[in-house]
Amino acid sequence: MGRIVPLDRRLLENALQEPHRDYQRQMVATLGWGGGSAAGDASDAGEDFLDRIVDTFWTSLGKGTA
Repeated sequence: MGRIVPLDRRLLENALQEPHRDYQRQMVATLGWGGGSAAGDASDAGEDFLDRIVDTFWTSLGKGTA
């Protein structure tokens, strides 16, 4: 990522950690729902998350510069 986005490494690390933690929390919660459709629910939740990942990254990066 540092090769693509020419910003301070620490700033990038912090901006990437927040979405990573959000994704992990979301996947754990989704898989913890139980029932027969847990895998499908996790897949849908993962797709939704990834659809927003670029915006999430830039929002997180903005918080790190404030």
